Amino acid sequence: MPRYKNTLKLVPEGKYLWVKGNLNGARIRFSTGKTKEQEDEAKLEMAKYVAEQEQISESFDNKQATFNAVALNFIEMNSNKDKTIIQQAGYIEDLQPYIGNMLMSQIGARPYPRADLKSKPHILNQYIMDQAKGLVLNEKGKRVKRNTVMRNGVYLKALYKRGMTVTTMNKKIQFLNTLATAGIEKHHMINSSGWAKVREVDEHELNYFGLNEEGFKVGYENEWLSHLMNLLPKYLRDMALFSVHTAQRDSVVCNLQWDWLKEENGYYFFQVPRKLMKSAKKMKKEKQRYEYVILNDRARDLVLSLKGNGSDRVFIHDSGNYVKSQNVTAFQTARDKTSKVFPEMKEDDIHLCDIHSYKRTFVNAMDAAGVEDAVSHRLSNHSIGGVHDRYKNMNAPKRKFLHMCLQQINDAYDVEPKVRLHYDSDLGRKKSYGNASG
Repeated sequence: MPRYKNTLKLVPEGKYLWVKGNLNGARIRFSTGKTKEQEDEAKLEMAKYVAEQEQISESFDNKQATFNAVALNFIEMNSNKDKTIIQQAGYIEDLQPYIGNMLMSQIGARPYPRADLKSKPHILNQYIMDQAKGLVLNEKGKRVKRNTVMRNGVYLKALYKRGMTVTTMNKKIQFLNTLATAGIEKHHMINSSGWAKVREVDEHELNYFGLNEEGFKVGYENEWLSHLMNLLPKYLRDMALFSVHTAQRDSVVCNLQWDWLKEENGYYFFQVPRKLMKSAKKMKKEKQRYEYVILNDRARDLVLSLKGNGSDRVFIHDSGNYVKSQNVTAFQTARDKTSKVFPEMKEDDIHLCDIHSYKRTFVNAMDAAGVEDAVSHRLSNHSIGGVHDRYKNMNAPKRKFLHMCLQQINDAYDVEPKVRLHYDSDLGRKKSYGNASG
Protein backbone atom coordinates (compact mmCIF):
# COMPACT_ATOMS: atom_id res chain seq x y z
CA MET A 1 0.00 0.00 0.00
CA PRO A 2 1.48 3.41 -0.91
CA ARG A 3 2.35 5.72 1.96
CA TYR A 4 1.02 9.25 2.05
CA LYS A 5 2.09 12.35 3.89
CA ASN A 6 0.59 12.73 7.35
CA THR A 7 -0.84 16.27 7.74
CA LEU A 8 -2.95 15.76 10.86
CA LYS A 9 -3.08 18.66 13.31
CA LEU A 10 -5.21 19.93 16.19
CA VAL A 11 -7.62 22.70 15.26
CA PRO A 12 -9.90 24.58 17.69
CA GLU A 13 -13.50 24.44 16.56
CA GLY A 14 -16.26 25.61 18.86
CA LYS A 15 -15.67 24.34 22.36
CA TYR A 16 -13.29 21.49 21.51
CA LEU A 17 -10.03 20.68 19.70
CA TRP A 18 -10.53 18.70 16.51
CA VAL A 19 -8.14 16.43 14.60
CA LYS A 20 -8.08 17.48 10.96
CA GLY A 21 -5.93 16.69 7.93
CA ASN A 22 -4.88 13.64 5.90
CA LEU A 23 -3.52 10.27 6.96
CA ASN A 24 -2.50 7.55 4.49
CA GLY A 25 -4.47 9.25 1.73
CA ALA A 26 -7.68 9.52 3.76
CA ARG A 27 -9.20 12.81 4.90
CA ILE A 28 -9.64 12.83 8.70
CA ARG A 29 -11.90 15.02 10.82
CA PHE A 30 -13.07 14.21 14.35
CA SER A 31 -13.41 15.85 17.75
CA THR A 32 -11.04 14.84 20.55
CA GLY A 33 -13.61 15.90 23.12
CA LYS A 34 -10.90 18.02 24.77
CA THR A 35 -10.85 21.78 25.25
CA LYS A 36 -7.91 24.12 24.56
CA GLU A 37 -6.94 23.86 28.23
CA GLN A 38 -6.57 20.08 27.71
CA GLU A 39 -4.28 20.36 24.69
CA ASP A 40 -1.76 17.77 25.99
CA GLU A 41 -4.55 15.21 26.40
CA ALA A 42 -5.84 16.07 22.92
CA LYS A 43 -2.36 15.42 21.48
CA LEU A 44 -2.37 12.01 23.14
CA GLU A 45 -5.76 11.26 21.58
CA MET A 46 -4.39 12.18 18.16
CA ALA A 47 -1.21 10.10 18.67
CA LYS A 48 -3.30 7.12 19.77
CA TYR A 49 -5.46 7.41 16.67
CA VAL A 50 -2.41 7.60 14.35
CA ALA A 51 -0.86 4.53 16.01
CA GLU A 52 -4.09 2.53 15.59
CA GLN A 53 -4.40 3.47 11.93
CA GLU A 54 -0.77 2.59 11.24
CA GLN A 55 -1.30 -0.81 12.83
CA ILE A 56 -4.34 -1.39 10.64
CA SER A 57 -2.35 -0.33 7.56
CA GLU A 58 0.52 -2.69 8.35
CA SER A 59 -1.89 -5.55 8.87
CA PHE A 60 -3.64 -4.66 5.62
CA ASP A 61 -0.34 -4.57 3.71
CA ASN A 62 0.40 -8.15 4.70
CA LYS A 63 -3.03 -9.52 3.82
CA GLN A 64 -3.28 -12.00 0.97
CA ALA A 65 -6.11 -14.26 -0.07
CA THR A 66 -6.84 -16.83 -2.75
CA PHE A 67 -9.36 -16.27 -5.50
CA ASN A 68 -11.67 -18.81 -3.84
CA ALA A 69 -11.59 -16.95 -0.51
CA VAL A 70 -12.23 -13.54 -2.08
CA ALA A 71 -14.99 -14.92 -4.33
CA LEU A 72 -16.74 -16.74 -1.47
CA ASN A 73 -16.66 -13.65 0.70
CA PHE A 74 -18.01 -11.55 -2.18
CA ILE A 75 -21.02 -13.81 -2.64
CA GLU A 76 -21.73 -14.07 1.09
CA MET A 77 -21.51 -10.31 1.61
CA ASN A 78 -23.83 -9.55 -1.28
CA SER A 79 -27.37 -9.33 0.05
CA ASN A 80 -28.92 -8.90 -3.40
CA LYS A 81 -29.75 -12.47 -4.34
CA ASP A 82 -31.02 -11.50 -7.76
CA LYS A 83 -30.13 -12.52 -11.29
CA THR A 84 -26.95 -10.46 -11.20
CA ILE A 85 -25.43 -12.32 -8.28
CA ILE A 86 -26.51 -15.65 -9.78
CA GLN A 87 -24.79 -14.68 -13.02
CA GLN A 88 -21.66 -13.71 -11.10
CA ALA A 89 -21.70 -17.05 -9.30
CA GLY A 90 -21.59 -18.63 -12.76
CA TYR A 91 -18.51 -16.57 -13.62
CA ILE A 92 -16.84 -17.74 -10.40
CA GLU A 93 -17.68 -21.33 -11.24
CA ASP A 94 -15.91 -20.95 -14.60
CA LEU A 95 -12.81 -19.33 -13.09
CA GLN A 96 -12.34 -21.64 -10.09
CA PRO A 97 -10.67 -24.57 -11.94
CA TYR A 98 -8.06 -22.16 -13.34
CA ILE A 99 -7.22 -19.76 -10.50
CA GLY A 100 -9.30 -20.92 -7.54
CA ASN A 101 -6.37 -21.89 -5.30
CA MET A 102 -4.04 -19.13 -6.46
CA LEU A 103 -3.32 -16.07 -4.36
CA MET A 104 -4.77 -13.00 -6.02
CA SER A 105 -1.28 -11.53 -6.00
CA GLN A 106 -0.04 -14.49 -8.09
CA ILE A 107 -2.54 -14.09 -10.91
CA GLY A 108 -0.77 -11.10 -12.40
CA ALA A 109 -1.65 -8.86 -15.32
CA ARG A 110 -2.78 -10.65 -18.48
CA PRO A 111 -0.11 -10.28 -21.21
CA TYR A 112 -0.77 -9.98 -24.92
CA PRO A 113 -0.83 -13.44 -26.56
CA ARG A 114 2.45 -12.84 -28.38
CA ALA A 115 4.16 -13.15 -25.01
CA ASP A 116 2.81 -16.71 -24.83
CA LEU A 117 4.20 -17.92 -28.15
CA LYS A 118 7.39 -19.49 -26.78
CA SER A 119 6.00 -20.68 -23.46
CA LYS A 120 2.92 -21.99 -21.75
CA PRO A 121 0.01 -19.53 -22.10
CA HIS A 122 -0.72 -17.25 -19.18
CA ILE A 123 -3.40 -18.85 -17.03
CA LEU A 124 -5.98 -16.19 -17.96
CA ASN A 125 -5.16 -16.42 -21.66
CA GLN A 126 -5.71 -20.18 -21.43
CA TYR A 127 -9.02 -19.54 -19.68
CA ILE A 128 -10.13 -17.17 -22.47
CA MET A 129 -9.16 -19.66 -25.19
CA ASP A 130 -11.10 -22.43 -23.48
CA GLN A 131 -14.12 -20.21 -22.98
CA ALA A 132 -14.08 -19.26 -26.68
CA LYS A 133 -14.16 -22.96 -27.62
CA GLY A 134 -16.86 -23.82 -25.10
CA LEU A 135 -14.45 -25.83 -22.94
CA VAL A 136 -14.12 -26.04 -19.17
CA LEU A 137 -11.74 -27.78 -16.78
CA ASN A 138 -13.30 -30.66 -14.90
CA GLU A 139 -12.34 -31.84 -11.40
CA LYS A 140 -9.40 -33.80 -12.82
CA GLY A 141 -8.05 -30.77 -14.69
CA LYS A 142 -9.08 -32.17 -18.07
CA ARG A 143 -10.63 -29.91 -20.72
CA VAL A 144 -14.12 -31.05 -21.62
CA LYS A 145 -17.01 -29.59 -23.58
CA ARG A 146 -19.32 -27.72 -21.24
CA ASN A 147 -22.92 -28.86 -21.25
CA THR A 148 -24.54 -25.91 -19.49
CA VAL A 149 -24.26 -22.16 -19.75
CA MET A 150 -25.54 -19.39 -17.47
CA ARG A 151 -27.98 -17.07 -19.24
CA ASN A 152 -30.15 -14.47 -17.47
CA GLY A 153 -29.48 -16.11 -14.13
CA VAL A 154 -30.54 -19.59 -15.30
CA TYR A 155 -28.52 -22.63 -16.35
CA LEU A 156 -29.36 -23.60 -19.92
CA LYS A 157 -28.09 -26.28 -22.26
CA ALA A 158 -24.97 -24.86 -23.88
CA LEU A 159 -25.26 -23.98 -27.56
CA TYR A 160 -22.10 -22.80 -29.31
CA LYS A 161 -23.26 -22.52 -32.90
CA ARG A 162 -21.59 -19.13 -33.21
CA GLY A 163 -19.16 -19.27 -30.32
CA MET A 164 -18.65 -16.70 -27.59
CA THR A 165 -18.57 -13.00 -28.33
CA VAL A 166 -15.84 -10.69 -27.12
CA THR A 167 -18.42 -8.70 -25.13
CA THR A 168 -19.45 -11.75 -23.12
CA MET A 169 -15.82 -12.60 -22.44
CA ASN A 170 -15.02 -9.07 -21.31
CA LYS A 171 -17.96 -9.12 -18.90
CA LYS A 172 -16.24 -12.02 -17.13
CA ILE A 173 -12.95 -10.12 -17.02
CA GLN A 174 -14.73 -7.03 -15.72
CA PHE A 175 -16.21 -9.15 -12.96
CA LEU A 176 -12.78 -10.50 -11.99
CA ASN A 177 -11.57 -6.90 -11.62
CA THR A 178 -14.68 -6.01 -9.62
CA LEU A 179 -14.03 -8.98 -7.34
CA ALA A 180 -10.45 -7.84 -6.71
CA THR A 181 -11.52 -4.22 -6.10
CA ALA A 182 -14.09 -5.36 -3.53
CA GLY A 183 -11.44 -7.55 -1.87
CA ILE A 184 -9.13 -4.54 -1.56
CA GLU A 185 -11.40 -1.59 -0.81
CA LYS A 186 -14.49 -3.10 0.79
CA HIS A 187 -13.58 -6.40 2.39
CA HIS A 188 -9.88 -5.69 3.10
CA MET A 189 -8.81 -9.22 2.20
CA ILE A 190 -5.91 -8.41 -0.10
CA ASN A 191 -3.25 -5.76 -0.50
CA SER A 192 -3.77 -3.26 -3.32
CA SER A 193 -0.14 -3.62 -4.44
CA GLY A 194 -0.73 -7.36 -4.82
CA TRP A 195 -3.24 -7.03 -7.63
CA ALA A 196 -2.76 -5.98 -11.23
CA LYS A 197 -5.94 -5.11 -13.10
CA VAL A 198 -6.69 -7.64 -15.83
CA ARG A 199 -6.75 -6.15 -19.30
CA GLU A 200 -9.85 -6.83 -21.39
CA VAL A 201 -9.69 -8.52 -24.79
CA ASP A 202 -9.28 -6.04 -27.64
CA GLU A 203 -9.83 -6.29 -31.39
CA HIS A 204 -6.21 -7.35 -32.02
CA GLU A 205 -6.76 -10.57 -30.05
CA LEU A 206 -10.03 -11.78 -31.56
CA ASN A 207 -8.49 -14.13 -34.11
CA TYR A 208 -5.96 -15.51 -31.63
CA PHE A 209 -8.65 -16.50 -29.15
CA GLY A 210 -11.31 -17.35 -31.71
CA LEU A 211 -13.85 -14.98 -30.22
CA ASN A 212 -16.65 -13.49 -32.29
CA GLU A 213 -17.15 -9.78 -32.68
CA GLU A 214 -20.22 -8.51 -30.91
CA GLY A 215 -23.33 -8.65 -33.04
CA PHE A 216 -25.66 -5.65 -33.30
CA LYS A 217 -29.27 -5.25 -32.25
CA VAL A 218 -31.90 -2.89 -33.65
CA GLY A 219 -35.16 -1.28 -32.60
CA TYR A 220 -38.53 -2.45 -33.91
CA GLU A 221 -39.94 -0.96 -37.06
CA ASN A 222 -43.57 0.14 -36.67
CA GLU A 223 -45.03 -2.76 -38.65
CA TRP A 224 -42.78 -5.29 -36.85
CA LEU A 225 -43.99 -4.02 -33.49
CA SER A 226 -47.67 -4.02 -34.47
CA HIS A 227 -47.44 -7.60 -35.75
CA LEU A 228 -45.51 -8.75 -32.68
CA MET A 229 -47.95 -7.19 -30.22
CA ASN A 230 -50.94 -8.81 -31.89
CA LEU A 231 -49.33 -12.17 -31.10
CA LEU A 232 -48.49 -11.41 -27.46
CA PRO A 233 -50.79 -12.26 -24.54
CA LYS A 234 -52.46 -9.22 -23.01
CA TYR A 235 -50.10 -8.79 -20.06
CA LEU A 236 -47.06 -8.80 -22.37
CA ARG A 237 -48.75 -6.40 -24.81
CA ASP A 238 -49.34 -3.99 -21.96
CA MET A 239 -45.70 -4.19 -20.88
CA ALA A 240 -44.42 -3.84 -24.46
CA LEU A 241 -46.53 -0.74 -25.11
CA PHE A 242 -45.36 0.79 -21.84
CA SER A 243 -41.73 -0.03 -22.64
CA VAL A 244 -41.70 1.61 -26.08
CA HIS A 245 -43.20 4.80 -24.64
CA THR A 246 -40.92 5.02 -21.59
CA ALA A 247 -37.71 3.17 -22.62
CA GLN A 248 -37.40 1.43 -19.26
CA ARG A 249 -35.35 -1.70 -18.68
CA ASP A 250 -37.12 -5.00 -18.10
CA SER A 251 -36.23 -5.03 -14.39
CA VAL A 252 -37.84 -1.61 -13.87
CA VAL A 253 -41.05 -2.37 -15.78
CA CYS A 254 -41.55 -5.68 -13.98
CA ASN A 255 -41.12 -4.12 -10.55
CA LEU A 256 -43.21 -0.95 -10.89
CA GLN A 257 -45.52 -0.45 -7.90
CA TRP A 258 -48.68 1.61 -7.57
CA ASP A 259 -47.30 3.44 -4.54
CA TRP A 260 -44.66 4.98 -6.80
CA LEU A 261 -47.19 6.59 -9.18
CA LYS A 262 -47.41 10.37 -8.73
CA GLU A 263 -49.41 13.17 -10.34
CA GLU A 264 -47.92 16.61 -10.85
CA ASN A 265 -49.20 19.59 -12.85
CA GLY A 266 -51.55 17.40 -14.89
CA TYR A 267 -49.16 14.63 -15.84
CA TYR A 268 -47.99 11.40 -14.21
CA PHE A 269 -44.70 9.76 -13.38
CA PHE A 270 -43.29 6.92 -11.31
CA GLN A 271 -40.86 7.80 -8.53
CA VAL A 272 -38.61 4.73 -8.56
CA PRO A 273 -36.07 3.86 -5.83
CA ARG A 274 -32.57 4.14 -7.21
CA LYS A 275 -31.65 0.51 -6.41
CA LEU A 276 -33.60 -0.61 -9.48
CA MET A 277 -31.73 1.70 -11.83
CA LYS A 278 -28.61 0.91 -13.79
CA SER A 279 -27.22 4.28 -12.72
CA ALA A 280 -27.73 3.43 -9.00
CA LYS A 281 -24.05 3.84 -8.07
CA LYS A 282 -23.85 7.26 -9.69
CA MET A 283 -27.12 8.30 -8.07
CA LYS A 284 -25.90 7.15 -4.64
CA LYS A 285 -22.74 9.18 -5.08
CA GLU A 286 -24.84 12.22 -5.98
CA LYS A 287 -27.19 11.50 -3.03
CA GLN A 288 -30.25 10.96 -5.24
CA ARG A 289 -32.80 8.62 -3.70
CA TYR A 290 -35.13 8.30 -6.69
CA GLU A 291 -35.20 8.12 -10.44
CA TYR A 292 -38.22 9.26 -12.44
CA VAL A 293 -40.14 7.41 -15.13
CA ILE A 294 -42.22 10.10 -16.80
CA LEU A 295 -45.38 9.10 -18.70
CA ASN A 296 -46.70 10.59 -21.89
CA ASP A 297 -50.46 10.41 -22.52
CA ARG A 298 -50.26 6.98 -24.13
CA ALA A 299 -48.34 5.44 -21.24
CA ARG A 300 -50.61 7.24 -18.75
CA ASP A 301 -53.78 5.83 -20.37
CA LEU A 302 -52.32 2.35 -20.27
CA VAL A 303 -51.25 2.56 -16.62
CA LEU A 304 -54.55 4.01 -15.37
CA SER A 305 -56.51 1.37 -17.28
CA LEU A 306 -54.73 -1.25 -15.15
CA LYS A 307 -55.47 0.43 -11.82
CA GLY A 308 -57.46 -1.76 -9.43
CA ASN A 309 -55.79 -4.98 -10.59
CA GLY A 310 -55.69 -6.30 -7.02
CA SER A 311 -51.90 -6.17 -6.76
CA ASP A 312 -49.30 -3.76 -5.46
CA ARG A 313 -47.54 -4.18 -8.82
CA VAL A 314 -48.65 -2.39 -11.96
CA PHE A 315 -48.03 -5.26 -14.38
CA ILE A 316 -49.22 -8.71 -13.41
CA HIS A 317 -49.65 -12.06 -15.16
CA ASP A 318 -53.11 -13.33 -16.08
CA SER A 319 -52.78 -15.64 -13.07
CA GLY A 320 -52.49 -12.62 -10.76
CA ASN A 321 -48.79 -13.17 -9.99
CA TYR A 322 -46.30 -10.40 -10.71
CA VAL A 323 -44.20 -10.70 -13.86
CA LYS A 324 -40.51 -11.42 -13.30
CA SER A 325 -39.43 -10.95 -16.92
CA GLN A 326 -40.89 -10.11 -20.31
CA ASN A 327 -38.40 -12.41 -22.01
CA VAL A 328 -40.50 -15.55 -21.67
CA THR A 329 -41.51 -18.30 -24.10
CA ALA A 330 -44.61 -16.38 -25.22
CA PHE A 331 -42.47 -13.41 -26.29
CA GLN A 332 -39.90 -15.60 -28.04
CA THR A 333 -42.63 -17.50 -29.91
CA ALA A 334 -44.30 -14.26 -31.02
CA ARG A 335 -40.93 -12.89 -32.15
CA ASP A 336 -40.21 -16.06 -34.15
CA LYS A 337 -43.56 -15.83 -35.91
CA THR A 338 -43.07 -12.12 -36.61
CA SER A 339 -39.62 -12.69 -38.10
CA LYS A 340 -41.13 -15.17 -40.58
CA VAL A 341 -43.30 -12.36 -41.90
CA PHE A 342 -40.42 -9.85 -41.73
CA PRO A 343 -37.19 -11.78 -42.50
CA GLU A 344 -35.13 -8.59 -42.07
CA MET A 345 -35.64 -9.01 -38.31
CA LYS A 346 -32.94 -11.71 -38.43
CA GLU A 347 -29.41 -11.95 -39.76
CA ASP A 348 -27.54 -15.25 -40.12
CA ASP A 349 -30.44 -16.87 -38.28
CA ILE A 350 -29.84 -14.58 -35.28
CA HIS A 351 -32.60 -12.27 -34.01
CA LEU A 352 -31.72 -8.59 -34.26
CA CYS A 353 -34.52 -7.61 -31.87
CA ASP A 354 -34.87 -8.53 -28.22
CA ILE A 355 -36.60 -7.15 -25.11
CA HIS A 356 -34.00 -4.38 -24.92
CA SER A 357 -35.09 -3.34 -28.43
CA TYR A 358 -38.12 -1.67 -26.86
CA LYS A 359 -35.66 0.89 -25.48
CA ARG A 360 -33.95 1.22 -28.89
CA THR A 361 -37.37 1.73 -30.47
CA PHE A 362 -38.07 4.58 -28.04
CA VAL A 363 -34.74 6.29 -28.80
CA ASN A 364 -35.41 6.00 -32.55
CA ALA A 365 -38.85 7.57 -32.11
CA MET A 366 -37.45 10.45 -30.09
CA ASP A 367 -34.76 11.01 -32.70
CA ALA A 368 -37.35 11.01 -35.50
CA ALA A 369 -39.33 13.62 -33.53
CA GLY A 370 -36.26 15.86 -33.41
CA VAL A 371 -35.70 15.56 -29.67
CA GLU A 372 -32.06 16.10 -28.68
CA ASP A 373 -30.01 13.05 -27.69
CA ALA A 374 -29.40 14.28 -24.13
CA VAL A 375 -33.15 14.35 -23.46
CA SER A 376 -33.90 10.90 -24.90
CA HIS A 377 -30.96 9.39 -23.02
CA ARG A 378 -32.12 11.03 -19.80
CA LEU A 379 -35.66 9.74 -20.25
CA SER A 380 -34.14 6.31 -20.91
CA ASN A 381 -32.23 6.57 -17.61
CA HIS A 382 -28.89 6.03 -19.33
CA SER A 383 -25.97 6.66 -16.98
CA ILE A 384 -24.04 8.78 -19.49
CA GLY A 385 -21.65 11.43 -18.24
CA GLY A 386 -22.96 14.91 -18.90
CA VAL A 387 -26.54 13.74 -19.41
CA HIS A 388 -27.03 12.75 -15.79
CA ASP A 389 -25.12 15.80 -14.59
CA ARG A 390 -27.45 18.07 -16.53
CA TYR A 391 -30.64 16.49 -15.18
CA LYS A 392 -29.60 15.29 -11.73
CA ASN A 393 -31.59 16.28 -8.64
CA MET A 394 -34.77 16.29 -10.70
CA ASN A 395 -37.23 19.06 -9.81
CA ALA A 396 -40.74 19.89 -11.03
CA PRO A 397 -39.70 22.27 -13.88
CA LYS A 398 -37.25 19.69 -15.26
CA ARG A 399 -39.87 16.94 -15.08
CA LYS A 400 -42.38 19.19 -16.87
CA PHE A 401 -39.87 19.89 -19.63
CA LEU A 402 -39.12 16.19 -20.10
CA HIS A 403 -42.84 15.41 -20.17
CA MET A 404 -43.35 17.97 -22.96
CA CYS A 405 -40.57 16.30 -24.96
CA LEU A 406 -42.06 12.88 -24.32
CA GLN A 407 -45.46 13.97 -25.59
CA GLN A 408 -44.04 14.14 -29.10
CA ILE A 409 -44.09 10.35 -29.47
CA ASN A 410 -47.67 9.71 -28.28
CA ASP A 411 -48.61 8.45 -31.75
CA ALA A 412 -45.23 7.05 -32.78
CA TYR A 413 -46.37 3.45 -32.26
CA ASP A 414 -50.06 3.56 -32.99
CA VAL A 415 -51.26 0.12 -31.91
CA GLU A 416 -55.07 0.29 -31.98
CA PRO A 417 -57.47 0.55 -30.31
CA LYS A 418 -56.40 3.20 -27.86
CA VAL A 419 -57.87 3.66 -24.39
CA ARG A 420 -59.87 6.78 -23.66
CA LEU A 421 -60.36 7.55 -19.98
CA HIS A 422 -62.16 10.04 -17.76
CA TYR A 423 -60.18 10.51 -14.57
CA ASP A 424 -61.01 10.83 -10.91
CA SER A 425 -58.98 13.20 -8.80
CA ASP A 426 -57.43 10.26 -6.90
CA LEU A 427 -55.80 8.66 -9.97
CA GLY A 428 -58.78 6.36 -10.45
CA ARG A 429 -61.01 6.16 -13.52
CA LYS A 430 -64.68 6.77 -14.12
CA LYS A 431 -65.04 5.16 -17.48
CA SER A 432 -62.83 3.44 -20.07
CA TYR A 433 -63.31 2.42 -23.69
CA GLY A 434 -61.22 0.01 -25.70
CA ASN A 435 -58.22 -2.09 -24.79
CA ALA A 436 -55.03 -0.40 -23.66
CA SER A 437 -52.98 -3.18 -25.13
CA GLY A 438 -54.12 -2.86 -28.71
